[in-house]
Amino acid sequence: MNNVIPFCNGYHTLVQTFRCGNEYLDSFIHTTTEAREIDTGKTYLFLSDDGTEVIGYYNITTGAVDCYIDKDRYRSGGSVHINCFAIDSKFQKLICFKTEDGKKYYFSDVLMYDCLKRIDEIRNNTLGFAYVTLNATANGYHLYTRNGFEPLDEDLVFSLTEDETFEDNVECIQMYLPLYDA
Repeated sequence: MNNVIPFCNGYHTLVQTFRCGNEYLDSFIHTTTEAREIDTGKTYLFLSDDGTEVIGYYNITTGAVDCYIDKDRYRSGGSVHINCFAIDSKFQKLICFKTEDGKKYYFSDVLMYDCLKRIDEIRNNTLGFAYVTLNATANGYHLYTRNGFEPLDEDLVFSLTEDETFEDNVECIQMYLPLYDA
């Protein structure tokens, strides 16, 4: 998709109008330098066709999933972690396009497709890992389940970064997408 691009300083002014309704996600893209620095992941912007609006964004980084066996913790596999995934309020629940058979694709689905495609390219060409992980809020849960994510099994765990403590008492559901055939 040509209108999903890496976030760089040249887009700092454009992202200031972005509002998704989640203070943490809005703040991440508006004020933190983390959204533009490669040390904490890579951020991609989903721009309108004319490049004048930010429809959404995501930030990905590396991580790992561990499992517990008899109270001992073992590495289960590496992961790409979706730190942030957000759609501007103007584009939430809007259909981006329909297929001939009537299937609806929302702007969030289009951005998720790009994110998972990019992750698959990294897995196939650059580095190996077994999972995609994320923390879902109640608002995003349906998007993630319809795209193959599942709540993390009770015997699995991945670590939250300091940024993901969600000071606003937002309850998050740890989810994962296994990338192998079980």
